[in-house]
Amino acid sequence: MRRHSQYEKAHFQAITCVDIGLNQSTGEFYNWARWLYPLVEPFLSSTRHRLVATVNERFPGSLLEIGVGTGGHLSDYLATHVTGVDVSPGMIQMASRQKSSLGCEVDIKVMDGESLQFGDAAFDRVVMTYVLSVTAHPERMLAEAWRVLKPGGFAFILNHETRASPHGWVSRVRRWLRLRSQFRFADIPGWPASSVIHRESCLPGGWFTFVILQK
Repeated sequence: MRRHSQYEKAHFQAITCVDIGLNQSTGEFYNWARWLYPLVEPFLSSTRHRLVATVNERFPGSLLEIGVGTGGHLSDYLATHVTGVDVSPGMIQMASRQKSSLGCEVDIKVMDGESLQFGDAAFDRVVMTYVLSVTAHPERMLAEAWRVLKPGGFAFILNHETRASPHGWVSRVRRWLRLRSQFRFADIPGWPASSVIHRESCLPGGWFTFVILQK
């Protein structure tokens, strides 16, 4: 089991006072934007397949995905129990249709990833894909993911990373999708650098970064 610095421990505490206003607004936006996902998914499929394949290497056990989206990939997971949460009721409605295609127990819930309604150490694996740069307070979501992860468990994170705000159409698209134009894991308060056991860049130019943490 990995040890954490006092700095990391101080920041990786359950946060009970959560300002959900911004995430409610994001949820409302993605209620509408969910209809565009069939157009977006082909551009993200290769990175998601890479992540799912790596997650499956840690089978068996329970799995939580924060920001499950439309859930079109859920049937690819190997797990004894899969739980998917999303702040968008519209996304959850679409993800719920995938239940019949999974060969395990499945729970799909509307829930803010910054305030998870689960007990401590509840899951063997936690997955966060393209969600930390969308949520209002990424440090809170990360703290909650760490809280519900079992000791020795793994967190799998896939997200874009940019050191500076892009210009032109890239910046406009990211703003429209509610993505932070400038985002790095290392800039998240309490980022557990000592718990990173794997890191790789994905896609041309390294726009996306895939990270595995072990608690």
